[in-house]
Amino acid sequence: MEIISVKAAERFDNVALDNVVDWWSLRARSMFTIYTCLQCKEKIQFQRSDFEKVWKRRNWTNLPQEVARCFDEFASVHGLDLKFLDWQCPRCSRAARVLIEQWAGGRHRDHGVNLVTVIEAII
Repeated sequence: MEIISVKAAERFDNVALDNVVDWWSLRARSMFTIYTCLQCKEKIQFQRSDFEKVWKRRNWTNLPQEVARCFDEFASVHGLDLKFLDWQCPRCSRAARVLIEQWAGGRHRDHGVNLVTVIEAII
């Protein structure tokens, strides 16, 4: 199995999900993002809460054990020791993982997540 990694912006249409309100327009920024599968071009929608749930569970994955182990090793070797969310494409079953940074701060209790890197399996 070959493992590749790319910047999250190459697969997701939005890599910064937060509760920040743009005070000029009084609009909240989007809480949604869409991942496009490299293999079959399926579009999968995620929301901010999908990524925030990662902090409540430690190293949980829904991938086959062998694939998850390969992703763990790849991340460790490349210094990508971040929280993550795993999934398989519903159309072609390609395994993927996005590495996430969470942040909080500001006077208005702003918080959010930044999608950093995507790891994918090529079988």
